[in-house]
Amino acid sequence: MNTLRYTQASAPFKQLILLIAVLLITNAINAQTKYQNYTWDENPAMTNVDTLELKDGAVILKEKRIMEVFANPEDRFEEMHVFHQKVKVTTSAALDRFNKIYIALKDVLEIIDIKARFISASGKITELPQESIKEVENLENKGNYKIFAIEGAEVGGEIEYYYILRKSFDAYQGIFIQGKIPKYKVEVVLAYPELLEYDIRSYNSFPEFNVSAKSENSEKLTEQSAYIDYMPALSEERYGYYDCHRMRYEYTMAYNNYRGVLRSYSWAKAGERYLPMYEFTKKEMQAIRSVVSKEDNKKLPMRDRIRNLENWMKTENQLDREIPRMELDKAIELKQISPYDATRLMIGFCQEIAADFELVLTCKNEDRNFDPTYNAWNYLFNFCIYFPEIDDFLVPGEVMSRLGVRSVSYMANYGLFLKPISYNEDVSTLAYDVKQLPSDGPFINIDSMHVKLNIDTDELTVDAVFDRTFKGLLAQQFQSFWNMVVDEERKEEIITQLFNMGDEQLTINAYELKNSSPEDIAVKPLIWNVNQTADALIEVAGEDLIVHIGKVIGQQAEMYQESERKLPVSVGFLHTYYRNIELQIPDGYVLENPESLNMEVVMNYQGKESCAFLSHYTVEGNVLTIHSEEYYRDYHYPVEEFEPFRDVVNAAANFNKRTILLKKAD
Repeated sequence: MNTLRYTQASAPFKQLILLIAVLLITNAINAQTKYQNYTWDENPAMTNVDTLELKDGAVILKEKRIMEVFANPEDRFEEMHVFHQKVKVTTSAALDRFNKIYIALKDVLEIIDIKARFISASGKITELPQESIKEVENLENKGNYKIFAIEGAEVGGEIEYYYILRKSFDAYQGIFIQGKIPKYKVEVVLAYPELLEYDIRSYNSFPEFNVSAKSENSEKLTEQSAYIDYMPALSEERYGYYDCHRMRYEYTMAYNNYRGVLRSYSWAKAGERYLPMYEFTKKEMQAIRSVVSKEDNKKLPMRDRIRNLENWMKTENQLDREIPRMELDKAIELKQISPYDATRLMIGFCQEIAADFELVLTCKNEDRNFDPTYNAWNYLFNFCIYFPEIDDFLVPGEVMSRLGVRSVSYMANYGLFLKPISYNEDVSTLAYDVKQLPSDGPFINIDSMHVKLNIDTDELTVDAVFDRTFKGLLAQQFQSFWNMVVDEERKEEIITQLFNMGDEQLTINAYELKNSSPEDIAVKPLIWNVNQTADALIEVAGEDLIVHIGKVIGQQAEMYQESERKLPVSVGFLHTYYRNIELQIPDGYVLENPESLNMEVVMNYQGKESCAFLSHYTVEGNVLTIHSEEYYRDYHYPVEEFEPFRDVVNAAANFNKRTILLKKAD
């Protein structure tokens, strides 16, 4: 496990509130901002796009983002935001997409200005009337928006708009700037009073920020900017984390020299910020102890004790992010718990049973890779609880997960690990490490299938008996919900999809499912016993029979990509498939051409076998047996390794198309 260890202790939590939440500064800063009067060129020139790249009928000709920090008349920090974009549209679909403009009003204190115009191919300018700008409350449950469209816009022209917003202060943020349309002339400016210091990081090939201006007038602003002349489009791709690899930048106010010399929004201060999660009122402790006394069996190993309490929290209560935070005694009484309160409750449980644990703050793999060198709060979005003695973690806010089945979203990602430390009776804080969460090996998540096939040559059907076992995450995806499905028809639909052979032309004769409840997650494997009849596996060729034997493993994903691969490969979670197929060769028939069932597609990476699809056959008497194994042993591959990875994925799809010939005996 890679670890960065820190031991710095910092001021008590109440001092932190005074330091960075109130954000009072001296009267030396002028509340007048530099960019509140931003405007555009009154006489725009049409852009020749013959040499520019377009995607889906559009190209962004210009994008400028400005964020200026200033002090309001009450000497509190606020922000002035400018967003300016110019888009060329060459198709009706692109026009329809880009002529509907939405401005989110979250944290907006005042709309300073909104302007929009359309520049036709002939150079005619149509400006947006202010009365055309409408406000929509809680648009699609995403908050309030200003929306508008320019009447008279047409294909072949340019849509240009900008807006200036006065917003609440946000000391740290990450901005995704790359999208699915190519961009040209992209500029980002961050301006702030000279006694502030910002740590700005660029990711995924976005240019580094540099100090571009340091004014000497009364404003005394520092400006950092980054510019890129061309930003290629980035599209979503299978086996690729899209957001994680988009160009973006992160910024944080690292130092507020108006108030002191210590770093703001640091990992040490995060330890102080989250210390109250370990503190409980008398009523909360009584409620926690009441649950522990009923659900905890002290004779069990610590892992099982933790699981029992986690299971109670996630099965006996409604856990949802829409539920507001409340005192834990009230939450337990109402059986309604928010993810934040679920984390506090698990902390209380762990303290009560004396479990060794650490609170982890991190982010999801698919969103961002936690930067272990960036001493800031930018990646502290989600809670996990890590148990050093068993090297495992749980996610309190994920209702379907359990200790023992590691969440795909957090495995192997870095995080900020917090643990209480006391210096004396009055002063305590959370010490911290930055290290990686553990990950699974390829033999934790297993799908093991054994199927016996018998052909009815009179009815031209195949009877199939499946014994199939899921372990780890492959079992959890069913164990988490199966008992909540009360409609038997819906259950059979799921089974049909899971065991489809021959384009789902099958009949489920009987099935049995064992260990299908949430309590079984990571404790017992999910076991399927399914008996079915399929007719699409058999094809008549004169007196002979063609058996689509490959379809027995179910439909497999195929990866075909005409364009050049852009995203690195992300497998998601490591897993292994075992398949054992036994076919009883019917009397009066002879097996022909089984050689195509032998397959060996292996990808080597960093000097070892990384993923593979393997199959081989044997014939004993009148029984054809096919053994197949497919495994993935690495989480990520660079773009350069995409082709061999795709070969392995497609090998299973190719096996799915394999057939054998049963020739009528003379």
